[in-house]
Amino acid sequence: MALLGRDQILGASDFETRDVECPEWGGTVRVRPLTAVQRSLIESTMLEANQTKRFDKVGRVAIQCVAWCVVDEQGERVFTEADVKALGEKSSAPILRLRDAIFELSGMSKGAVEEEVEDFTETPTGSSSTV
Repeated sequence: MALLGRDQILGASDFETRDVECPEWGGTVRVRPLTAVQRSLIESTMLEANQTKRFDKVGRVAIQCVAWCVVDEQGERVFTEADVKALGEKSSAPILRLRDAIFELSGMSKGAVEEEVEDFTETPTGSSSTV
């Protein structure tokens, strides 16, 4: 296999999509994975929530993921940032189902974000030196 260069990497279409049944809404919704920046923002939010014990932010993660990752047939976002509040008023069942599909497409299994947060917040044991 040949090594990829900058243009090949940046030009690659690397977003798999998945159709998720949402009977509560009367049909099927298409989702794509988080971008690298979006995943980083989600992980940062989870870390901050754990450190500050402000877990209200955790609930917003699912809503934000749906706003970012629900796409139409052409792969274009369906929602804008202005829709986040309205999505927060919808039933949690389809929102969580979509979040789970988005996380899976993004390589984040159930609980993976929480596990990563725990890895960041573990206190190292043993002695350390400061240079």
